[in-house]
Amino acid sequence: MDRDIIAIVGMGHGGSAILETILQIPEIYIKAVYDNNPEAPGLTIARSHNVPIIEIQHAVNISFDPEVEFIFEVTGKREVYEQLKSNCNSYCTVIGAATTRIIFHLLDAQQNANDKLEAYKNGLELAIIQRTEELENANKQLEMKILDHERLNEKLQRVNDEKTRYLLQATHQLKAPFAAIQSYTDIILGGYTGELPEMSKNVVEKIKLRCELLSRAIKEMLELANLKSVLPENIQMTNTSLNERITDSINNVKIIARQKNIIIKYSPQDTSIQIKCNAEQMRILFNILLENAINYSPNDSQIDVSTHLEINQYICISVKDQGIGIAKEHHNKIFQEYFRTNESVQQHPDGTGLGLSIAKQIIDLHGFNLTLDSQPNQGSNFMVRIPFIN
Repeated sequence: MDRDIIAIVGMGHGGSAILETILQIPEIYIKAVYDNNPEAPGLTIARSHNVPIIEIQHAVNISFDPEVEFIFEVTGKREVYEQLKSNCNSYCTVIGAATTRIIFHLLDAQQNANDKLEAYKNGLELAIIQRTEELENANKQLEMKILDHERLNEKLQRVNDEKTRYLLQATHQLKAPFAAIQSYTDIILGGYTGELPEMSKNVVEKIKLRCELLSRAIKEMLELANLKSVLPENIQMTNTSLNERITDSINNVKIIARQKNIIIKYSPQDTSIQIKCNAEQMRILFNILLENAINYSPNDSQIDVSTHLEINQYICISVKDQGIGIAKEHHNKIFQEYFRTNESVQQHPDGTGLGLSIAKQIIDLHGFNLTLDSQPNQGSNFMVRIPFIN
């Protein structure tokens, strides 16, 4: 491989730097170096690398050497540069001290850049190692938290299952006593035990009313507990007429609607629509939505029930009333067990706060969707969306 051949005149600090740099470049061969000071630091470096050193009496001849292509003059003396320049062959280039200093500074800058780059690389590698360790520690902590969370969930599930079992047992045990109390109050109020003083009669009527409320609450608690214990895949689904399900529920609530002189207007888009569901649970769902609409609507108002197709994908059933409405911040809370707004308590003090929880549980078990559009004093519109069966 061809190599450039050079010589260096002046082996002080500048010449030493040039020499050390060029020694690292295999494509360049150093033919000779010279300095009139035998103790110059560059000469020591040259000796350690077997670089030829020109004696003083032969220094001028370096300009005439036909192999030398470049001469670095690093003495800084103008007369030395001029002498080398005037004596060198036409194919030899003499690089003066000023140019050499520029090269030296460029090399020094390159070395500084390389040193900084190496330091940055080492720092980056260290930062990556530290960050990797931090991420590994964070992952371990996250795994531990996940395990703790899973154990806590299992514990909460066991507690919830135990609570459900206790609730079922307690409510089943309460059903019979309350049914008996209701029967006795009916017997007493029917006059089968003799005439009652007016004050006693009022007390017994209040007992009967409370028993009816508690019996309804027990029934709803049992329904909710039973729904929570059912897996979706275990629900018996059949294709049934949506129109029949809604009509049956409207007929079920007509009596309480008449008591408030409320009209229920039903507008089906298509009476032949079929849905896949558990018919009994659909009856409970529509009964709850209609009873809520009645209970929270003023007398002499109207409830609009309608069905329509949405882009041939869903059947939307809408139950819209003209009642007290629900504030936006309570839209999600009303599906929680026993939650009731202050306005709903004032409007219907005998409610249990379980109806919409039961409705939401039925919706979730069927994979349907239940949404609400409502504002205070502007009524409520509950919308059930069911996948359409062609």
